[in-house]
Amino acid sequence: MVKIVSMPFLDILDPSFDIASTIAYLNSKGIRAKGYYPCIDYMRRIGYRKFNELMHTGVGERIFSTLLFEQLLETHKNEVKEISFKSDFSFDDALLITETFVSEYMEKLMISVEDIILFYMYTRQLVPSLYMAKKIKEKHACKVWLAGFNCLNGLKESLLACFPYIDSAFSEEIEENIYAALSGKP
Repeated sequence: MVKIVSMPFLDILDPSFDIASTIAYLNSKGIRAKGYYPCIDYMRRIGYRKFNELMHTGVGERIFSTLLFEQLLETHKNEVKEISFKSDFSFDDALLITETFVSEYMEKLMISVEDIILFYMYTRQLVPSLYMAKKIKEKHACKVWLAGFNCLNGLKESLLACFPYIDSAFSEEIEENIYAALSGKP
């Protein structure tokens, strides 16, 4: 099964037509595909106001970036102090909440070795997707793919070179290229 994942920080009031379209396309070709929206569940966990604050201040990306690159902890803590971050939880609290959330959500995905986890990304979703992809690969032997504009114009090659836990990436004609990859067609 292709499990298409939409990570934070997507504006939850603007749902992804691309994810729905890709699911419908793959299902019409006989490939089981289903959408998963940790973006929405994360917002439910921390609340709409906090979610929007994390998204619009850039603190949310710093949280996931710190989890992905632990050496950035002190740098990000100092940056967050300078940002108008008014939440009633600290950066350390946000790290713990986010790390716990990702672990719990991975269990919800019920990943098997046959699954393909496809992160469909928009503007603020690259780093959260990379973090969850890394955690999935540490625990499961399934394929992990990326899709979206973050994979355009040489970025695909850079992502694949820098993050060995990503097996493939798609940026143009995404539905058709995913189907071709799944069908073994060039």
